[in-house]
Amino acid sequence: MDPTLKTKILQRLKSDIGTLSPALKNVAKYIVDNSADFGLDPIRETARKSGVSTYTLVRLADQFGFASYDELREPFRVALVSRTESIKQQPWIDELREQGATGVIQAEVALKSIAVVQDTLKRQTPQKLERVVDTLLAADTVYLTAMRASYAMAYYFQGADPDNPKKGLSWAICERADSATISRTV
Repeated sequence: MDPTLKTKILQRLKSDIGTLSPALKNVAKYIVDNSADFGLDPIRETARKSGVSTYTLVRLADQFGFASYDELREPFRVALVSRTESIKQQPWIDELREQGATGVIQAEVALKSIAVVQDTLKRQTPQKLERVVDTLLAADTVYLTAMRASYAMAYYFQGADPDNPKKGLSWAICERADSATISRTV
């Protein structure tokens, strides 16, 4: 399979969105915004999440030249699997797999979690981090809320104390703060 097919489909969805019917437009927006879920979810779940019928998903596949919904979804599934290929060589992952059915599941979850973190880190730039730090440091009070994957990040910020950089904020942020004070509301 062409490894760039997912990207090509996403580009076409974005460029054609103005010409699509309202229902197809909803699906296109959903796929662009939730490509990982689209790659994993069955047709009924995707229809439910995007607010359309399963027939609309089949119509989109047909309009984009695919023989079926599954054929349209396949590049997204392949992209999810290929994200973890470079991680599979780690010995501790192989050791998990050798520990039975639960170990196999745990290994797959670990691989997908690592792949998500890697993808997130790839998109970060020093300029983006500086904007975040400047915004946080300029605020009188910072409130954080987190769920699922972002919980760990919020947890690291919970004990932000400029006098003790190891408690909460990373050294980089505290060094960047210079003489700035960080207030927190308890």
